[in-house]
Amino acid sequence: MKTFRRQTNERLLRLSVVLTFALAAAGMLAPSFQAQQALLKPAIPRGLPADTWDYYVPRNNPMTAAKVELGRKLFFDARLSADGKVACASCHDPKLGFADGKTVAEGIGGKLGARNSPSVLNVMFYPNQFWDGRAEGLEDQAVQPLTNPIEMGNASYDQVVARLKTQPEYVADFRSVFGGDVSIARVGQAIAAFERTLVSGDSPFDRFNAGDQSALGDAAKRGLTVFRGRGRCSRCHTFSEALPFFTDFQYHNTGVAMNDPRFDKLSRIAFNAVD
Repeated sequence: MKTFRRQTNERLLRLSVVLTFALAAAGMLAPSFQAQQALLKPAIPRGLPADTWDYYVPRNNPMTAAKVELGRKLFFDARLSADGKVACASCHDPKLGFADGKTVAEGIGGKLGARNSPSVLNVMFYPNQFWDGRAEGLEDQAVQPLTNPIEMGNASYDQVVARLKTQPEYVADFRSVFGGDVSIARVGQAIAAFERTLVSGDSPFDRFNAGDQSALGDAAKRGLTVFRGRGRCSRCHTFSEALPFFTDFQYHNTGVAMNDPRFDKLSRIAFNAVD
């Protein structure tokens, strides 16, 4: 009996030593990947889809508090531009609804774009990004301005990465969040994670749609009747419980002679001329 107890105690001792080393190893590894393990799911404003954080966040880029914070730092950092003067927030200013209020966007060296800067509020719900839909997701949208000659003006993505690698805080942040070095794909993932937190809801209409009849005034209610009725606004500015954004996310020609039988041919000629 004494032999059995001694052997049992020895086995328990060996097991405790193994567990101690295992826990110590886990503790050393945890800081690099802790952010990836703790998924971030902020409160969803009234009026937005209930499955926002489950459906609209890609599985290959889960949202975490540390990744969102890294994306926030990058979003407001003018060092991402070639001259160190233009940040994402230069055109997407929080004080101006994450737009800039200008007729057209102004980039590096005061160069002017051809379109204005859209707000990035609720962009996580858009199937495509930019006014022309050329980017399929936020990760792609976030990095394209970096090498645009009239936006942030970098010669290449490698130039951006090399610049970030000279900053010790970014080197440490990327290793903590992603478990590896700075890369342009990870820059896009971090900024996209931050942009997905820029959601807007709980407007007077959201409250009205939820049952609060006092949320809209009489004039607004009459306008809503016209909007949905003879105004035919809702043909393009659609609204549903699943997509409550007053848009169909499609691209339309407005103010042009679309009823002209030659329109299709003329539009192709114009497109080829510009292209």
